[in-house]
This record gives sequence, C-alpha cells and structure tokens, in this order.
Amino acid sequence: MSRRLLMSACSALICVVIFSACNKVRDVSFKRFCNIEMMSGFTYFDTAVPRYFYYNQWGNPTRVAFDESPGTGTPFYDFFYDDNQRLVRFEEFSSHNYTYNEEGLIIVDTILSGYTGADFRYEEKFIYDGQKRIIKSISKLYRAAESPEAPPDNNPDIGVEHITEYAYDDDGNLIRPGVNYDRKMNPRRTNKVWMFVDRDYSVNNPLPGPTRYNALGLPLNSTSLLGFDAVEVVYNCRVLEPPHK
Repeated sequence: MSRRLLMSACSALICVVIFSACNKVRDVSFKRFCNIEMMSGFTYFDTAVPRYFYYNQWGNPTRVAFDESPGTGTPFYDFFYDDNQRLVRFEEFSSHNYTYNEEGLIIVDTILSGYTGADFRYEEKFIYDGQKRIIKSISKLYRAAESPEAPPDNNPDIGVEHITEYAYDDDGNLIRPGVNYDRKMNPRRTNKVWMFVDRDYSVNNPLPGPTRYNALGLPLNSTSLLGFDAVEVVYNCRVLEPPHK
C-alpha cells in the first residue's frame, strides 16, 4: 500500500472512531478532540470582535477574554481548579465558588456579586439526572446591599427560593418552547465546563443556527457560548492526551 493510501486509510479510521464517540457523546470527553480557540461576534462595536479561549495543560479552560481590558460588553471569564482538576471557582461579573458531593458533581454554587460596588450574595443548589445533567437549580438570595458597608436591605426576595427546571428530549437536547435542533455537534460539548456554566448539555444546535461546520460537525458560525453570539468560530482539533500528574 502506498504511503498516501495508508495515510488516507488512517484518517478515515480516525474519523470513524471520532464519530462513533460522538454518537455516545454523553459518555465521551469530547475535549480530547477539539478545543474552541476563538469566537468572533458583535458587542457594542460596529464590527465583529474576537474573543479568545485559553486552556491549561489538561485541556481545561482558564480564561475567555477579548483583546482589550474587561468592561461593559467585553467581560473576561476566569476559571480555577483544584489539584484534581475540578472547577472550584469561576469569575465573571460575579464570583462563583463550588462545593462537590462524593460523586464529583457540583452541588452548591456560593455566589458573591460585587458588580458596581454592590454586595449581593446568593446560594444555588443543583439536582442532576442519571446522565449528570443539571435538571433543577434552587437559588436563594441571602444578602442584597448597594455597597459592602451597607446593611442588608428589606428586599422581599431575600430568603425566597427560586426554582429553575431543565428537561431534555430523546435526542439529548434541552427542551425549549418552539426550538428545534440540527443533527450536528453543539460546541458546548467540547468541554464539560461550558455545559455546566451555560446550564445546557444539548447534543445538537438550536435552529435557525449554523450554516457551516467543520469535519467533526462542529459549527463554524451562528452559535453561542457564555452569553456571546458568534458569527465565526475557530477550533483546535486534535487528540488531547492529558499529561501524567
């Protein structure tokens, strides 16, 4: 067999393995194949601006950032891990600190919001299904003050539980009224952190949606992540083997 034919056969075999894994996407760490490197989209600018994605040596995201300093419309997102590569803190407009159960699932998010000098403190609890997807969150506000020096006010929401429920269809997609999905891979599937933070474990992309995809079926346009609508997406697709610790 010629070298060219051998390489073609190997490439085909890799694709078969990857697509077989995609069919079992609920059980596969898709980050072994692709990482999002850049998403370009509109903020308050007239033209699309890029947002870049950074990862640690284990393939877990550490920062999502624009070129310029963080600000209104261009927030930075930072992610922090413990020695076992579990997400323990997430920083955006608020600071999220996570507590795990014995199964390795995040069950409590302790939230401190100091945006514009305010002091809002929440707690959010999570309930999972058998596929480790969040199907219910229970949030409670326990402090609401306009500044750290101010005493808690008489906000009627303090101490009240707010429940949000999530359900998935037989295809593994989040059920939302009037929303249908394509048959291609949702970019959140590239890393479990994206699915958790966005509370969306959908296998496919909502329609109307992407019109272009890469060879693995990941969208190259018209998608969203972390509250950001992207008109262009760039991936780094390769087999990622985490280093030995």
